[in-house]
Amino acid sequence: MQSMTGYGRGEASNSQVTVVVELKSVNNRFRDIQLRCPKEYMALEPRVNAMLKQPFHRGRIDAHIRRSATGASKVVVADAKLAMEYMKVINDAIHGDFSIGGVREELLATPEVNKLSHIKQLGLAHLVFPGAHHTRFEHSL
Repeated sequence: MQSMTGYGRGEASNSQVTVVVELKSVNNRFRDIQLRCPKEYMALEPRVNAMLKQPFHRGRIDAHIRRSATGASKVVVADAKLAMEYMKVINDAIHGDFSIGGVREELLATPEVNKLSHIKQLGLAHLVFPGAHHTRFEHSL
């Protein structure tokens, strides 16, 4: 008789990232796979589940995948001049491209109008839909 209880740990790394995989299994009548992984690897979850189902016919298998960056983090520097050029020409889905210049450009550069970009217009909807983004500034354009 072979025991269903076990623990294993594997680690792989390169100059940019370290990945640690831990597997723990305990005896169970049925096959129950629990996978925890970082959101960067969520797209791989079905493949990992399929790989774990193949050798195990029963038992509870806990798989925990951890990822950590090992290389130096990159610094992002904003190009303010380029951003201002993009701000001058805005593409609207309905009206197409239109330019902003003169008084309109000066108005958009005021602190009062810039404060509108921090006022959310969705209420608490961003808690349910994290990707949702709509501010008073976008609405005023």
